[in-house]
Amino acid sequence: MYQWTAPAAGTYIMDTAGSAFDTLLSVRWDCTSSELACNDDFPSLGLQSQVTVTLDAGQTVIIIVDGSGGASGTYNLNISAPPIGTPTPTPTPPPPAPTATPTDTPVPTPAGLVIQSPADGSIVNTSPIP
Repeated sequence: MYQWTAPAAGTYIMDTAGSAFDTLLSVRWDCTSSELACNDDFPSLGLQSQVTVTLDAGQTVIIIVDGSGGASGTYNLNISAPPIGTPTPTPTPPPPAPTATPTDTPVPTPAGLVIQSPADGSIVNTSPIP
């Protein structure tokens, strides 16, 4: 019998894979409470057992490994922790495109009309006056 505390919130898989005898596995809140999970002969493990329990960080449970039909021997108790979250990289957005420098765009003008826009933004009509 083991008292075990979950280090983080998540779903834990507990099993007796690799044990040398037919195991039973039970998880309880305490010695007098009903079972949270119990298994004898998990399908993919043959005569070994596996249970899954969801716990909060810091929650303590009692884990009992026993022998089916009075079996005994060397056993393994494996507890698989939930995967630790891997930070998802946040892509850095590309820098904004440079702002184009305003340039004078030729505008079709009637014949003989010339409009210039000097750097100071004023408009000068340099067309000859008829």
